[in-house]
Amino acid sequence: MNNILLDAKVRAGNTKGYTRELRNKGFIPGVLYGKQPGAVKISLVLKELEQALAKGGTKGLVTLNLTDNNGPVKVPTMIKEMQTHPLKGVMTHIDFYQVNLKEKVVAEVLINLTGEAEGVKAGGILQQQLRVVEVECLPTEIPSNISLDISYLGIGDQVLVRDLPIPATVDLITEREKLVAGIAAPRTTEPDEAGEPVEAGEEPGDNIDREETAGGEAEAEKA
Repeated sequence: MNNILLDAKVRAGNTKGYTRELRNKGFIPGVLYGKQPGAVKISLVLKELEQALAKGGTKGLVTLNLTDNNGPVKVPTMIKEMQTHPLKGVMTHIDFYQVNLKEKVVAEVLINLTGEAEGVKAGGILQQQLRVVEVECLPTEIPSNISLDISYLGIGDQVLVRDLPIPATVDLITEREKLVAGIAAPRTTEPDEAGEPVEAGEEPGDNIDREETAGGEAEAEKA
């Protein structure tokens, strides 16, 4: 379980000019939604935020060390929404919502498939259909990911949600019979009767017929 700790400050301004200046100085504006009326406008150091999320992910508990005029206070939160620049791909805004550490929350957890499947070694193709599962648990119990070794999978084998090693402290919400991944057989080109591969849109024997026709026309011209 990852618990990200981030420094944040309460901000007073909310105009476009104010938030633009924040971004130019390396900060990112955000909003903290909580049980109190309204919402708190905050700012964070963008580089610190990016590094923390790259290491700990975006689905787990984030403790904000929030500073206002009364000093710092630790606030347990989860990420509600992130916005990025459509062209630059840079994060431009982030929203958090406050959580109660004694109350269960619903969260998405990344599925991490490890190992090289025997079926892949034999030429099969790994097809992953599901990349996250939805769970319910206390904020402090949210797994950073759920890892499953798929080395034993052969061609035609599948992994369902029920096969994932879900921690005992976590309740699974996603349907247990849902397909996570499978090993498909390699695609092959079926040969025609003469042993030659058949191209798409071509019937078996087409090449032979053309060759025979061409040979017959050539003999007719000589005659």
